[in-house]
Amino acid sequence: IAILGNVLPFVLITWAEVSINTNVTGIIMGLMPIITVFLAYFFVKEEKINVYTFIGILLGFGGLFFLLEIVKNGNNNFFFQGAVILAAISFATATIYTRKIPNFQPIYILTGSTYFAFLMLIPLAQSVEEDLLVDLYQVSQSMKKFGSPEYIQRCQEF
Repeated sequence: IAILGNVLPFVLITWAEVSINTNVTGIIMGLMPIITVFLAYFFVKEEKINVYTFIGILLGFGGLFFLLEIVKNGNNNFFFQGAVILAAISFATATIYTRKIPNFQPIYILTGSTYFAFLMLIPLAQSVEEDLLVDLYQVSQSMKKFGSPEYIQRCQEF
């Protein structure tokens, strides 16, 4: 979940944002809920696509392709747009995978996946950014409070 829901999408989106407009990225990321519904039909038994859901998926894809056609005139970076589409698919896959976990507490999944994604991204960040000095002990101590019972209780009360 850390790789599919955090590491891969954020690396791809950050990399693509260097070459494409933020508006295009936002429009492409609109595919994520549509892809999630589509994947849920195949991988989650409880999810059934009825006529209205199917029409909604078609309208969603149609609307996004219409918006992309409007934006496409000034943007010919299809390779980078493909990276954002891959990020949306990755987010959708992580969502479906999380749904398949039996009896889970969302706060634990979120905290754990974010923490592991952070640990996975440290070497990448240090290899890309030469002057990046990270006090890992201090960062790990601040991350611990997000998994503390007090924090989880406050989130559940909210």
